[in-house]
Amino acid sequence: VTWKRVPCRHALGDREGSPGLFCCNGYLFVFGGWGHGPEQDLHVGSLENSPLSLSPVGISGMAPPHTYESKITVLQDDGQHSGDHSGNASVRVAVTGGYLYGGYMQECDRFGIFEIYFTKGAPKAAWVKVGDMPEPRSNHTATFVPPRIAGPAYPMGYLLVFGGNVRGQASADVDILDLEGFRWSRLHVAADDQSGRPLPRNSHTATLLPQGGPSCPPGPAVLIVGGGNGDGTNGSPPRGGRDMRDAWWLTGLQEVEQLRWVRAAEWSNQASSVGHAGRGHVACRLGQTCTVLAFSGGKPPNPHCVAFANGRPHTVTEANGSSAPMARAFGGGCSLPDGTVLIYGGWHPHGRTFSDVWAAYAGDKATDFVARLPARHQQMQGEEEEEDDEDEMDRRFHPLLAQLRGGNQAELRRQLLGIMTGQPFTRLRQGGEDSGDED
Repeated sequence: VTWKRVPCRHALGDREGSPGLFCCNGYLFVFGGWGHGPEQDLHVGSLENSPLSLSPVGISGMAPPHTYESKITVLQDDGQHSGDHSGNASVRVAVTGGYLYGGYMQECDRFGIFEIYFTKGAPKAAWVKVGDMPEPRSNHTATFVPPRIAGPAYPMGYLLVFGGNVRGQASADVDILDLEGFRWSRLHVAADDQSGRPLPRNSHTATLLPQGGPSCPPGPAVLIVGGGNGDGTNGSPPRGGRDMRDAWWLTGLQEVEQLRWVRAAEWSNQASSVGHAGRGHVACRLGQTCTVLAFSGGKPPNPHCVAFANGRPHTVTEANGSSAPMARAFGGGCSLPDGTVLIYGGWHPHGRTFSDVWAAYAGDKATDFVARLPARHQQMQGEEEEEDDEDEMDRRFHPLLAQLRGGNQAELRRQLLGIMTGQPFTRLRQGGEDSGDED
């Protein structure tokens, strides 16, 4: 695997709490996560632009509560487009559960669906559905099973929810949401004949693939990988419990009454060079293959990748000259139609939260997206310019911030606002009289 840092301008700041990263119609989107508390903002940028530039897009309509560690699911059949959805006039995105308060407190029992409209100019978005979930849930997975797989009983497909934390405890329950009538159902999934069922977990990943492993019946299956069992009883998702180093198939998607667990693999005894794929990792399907690449995650986060081919873990080596991102967990990630894997943000227990964007490709040939990125020396020059801008911001911003406890606070706030927005600020006349311009 070869990694390259992606030059990206955005106002997201540092994010953890599993922000949603996805691509549609040549655009990259980022939704939510934890920034200055639970976030519910949507940012978008064209994948054709270099450097990548993400701008906020308002979402009109009535929204569900602000949460983090919710799950963000694009409700479109990847089909042969591998996440591109080219030519669609609109696409719907589901937001399920999450935590309502800091410190991994109080799971949310609401879901919402917003629709992104691709018209001339920048995409627009609106909430189109908000409803209740069967139980409050966070750090789960939510996988879209499209109509061509779900069968005639689900003409709009269904959303398959597995695991997570429910009322402070790790779960192994499976619920589905019928996307036609928005009705929830709790499913009993048959156990594997030899290995039973997966243990309760959260902060895992679930990837829909066109075919399961050798021990699976023919047809599509969902690959469940890793995670952890940290919950309210042992120290919360990022720090409590232990990592789960196993993988499972969920088969029988065409008839939900016939869903069955099939054990895929367990890698606890493999070399440390095999990535943990523990709690909070990112997992993406590579293009049109049946290979899933999982990056970092774990307690503590491990910097390695692990690839799952036919559900079995394989060591991933870093290409010569490649510089990989720092280890992290609870960031966001997605794949592009050309096989590129993108990651953004994340958290490390040593007090670090990330705002960087990275791209990776497997094999010897760079993907189209990575090939368009500037050479390393150009990236370094751009990063130095950004650091100079940040130094200038610090030079102007912090002295004013220190004065907020005294002096003319209205004047200081105007100056701070001017610095943050890059706009000229209005000064007050002597004696505190306003110059007449609006704030």
